[in-house]
Amino acid sequence: DNTALGTTEFVDGKGGAIACFGASSPLIDRCGFFGNRAIASDDNPIGGLLTGIGGAIALGGGTDALITTSTFVGNQAMSPAIVGSGFGGAISTELFASPLSLTVLGSKFKNNSASIAGGAVFLFGSNQVTIEDTAFASNSGQSSGAIAFQTGMDLTVRRSLFLENTAREEITFGVPDVQEQIGGGAIGGGTDSVLLLEDSIFLNNRALAGRGGAVSCVDNTTSLIIRCYFEDNEAALQGGAVTNQEAPSVAPFSSDLLSNPSVMEMVDCMLLGNSSGVMGGAVANLEGSLLTMTTSTFGDGNTAPVGATFVSVGRSSDDTTASVTTLNQMITECTLSIIETGIAVDGGLARTE
Repeated sequence: DNTALGTTEFVDGKGGAIACFGASSPLIDRCGFFGNRAIASDDNPIGGLLTGIGGAIALGGGTDALITTSTFVGNQAMSPAIVGSGFGGAISTELFASPLSLTVLGSKFKNNSASIAGGAVFLFGSNQVTIEDTAFASNSGQSSGAIAFQTGMDLTVRRSLFLENTAREEITFGVPDVQEQIGGGAIGGGTDSVLLLEDSIFLNNRALAGRGGAVSCVDNTTSLIIRCYFEDNEAALQGGAVTNQEAPSVAPFSSDLLSNPSVMEMVDCMLLGNSSGVMGGAVANLEGSLLTMTTSTFGDGNTAPVGATFVSVGRSSDDTTASVTTLNQMITECTLSIIETGIAVDGGLARTE
């Protein structure tokens, strides 16, 4: 409570500042985590997959964690030499651990980074995670610039802001095609997971080498996106704002490397000014997956060489686009919540305070 932890460093470690394992129930309230690092050492005998996780906090199986009104700035999960480590720049759940619960409320994540996935937060396994009234700005990972979720995750995000997060251009696990297919400038991942996004704003997020400039769901993920606003997001490949797809052809955590289509529904969303370098300037539904869009609006400025607003490849989507009468009210309510976290949105533009 009211604690600041900064510039700590764990080599070959889990949790640069705090590590919680077993049946623990940590409450982290009004704390600051600045410049902490979890680093996988050069001589790790298991390839680093189980280390270099959680630049500030690592959570193990059985943990029931609550984080409220806290700030995470400049934390890193790093792998200087080992291919395959560095997950969750600020927070990571332990890989291959028993189920846990995590709730994050009214917090801020800025300038955190991960060598592999989850620039701010990495979530793995059959866990229950809820994030509300929280802001993510300028975080980066090879995929999933702000939040990565994998393998049976049940993730809910409400009333949150994602601003200028980036999925970078490096090669993941030595296989370029993985990074290109996962992408996810703000949120990315999947593999038998469930994702609920409500009343959130995605501005200026980037997938520099991949798909899904803001959100990318892969590998048998079921996702529901309600009353969300996407503006000026960009992907080098398909889906300037959102991509829905099956498993990558080579997936580090896929339960089935063959066909695993995803199912997504978008309701009362608005998408404008998003861009893709290949197809689907706003939304791309790929590789046999199913996407349903209801009462959502494609605004001006979505661009791509093919399908400036929407593209579906391999399976028909149910696109019943219509006008959204409640959009302005939704954005106002979301903005008021975001201001409380220290990031304000004015006239469609965002700034950090």
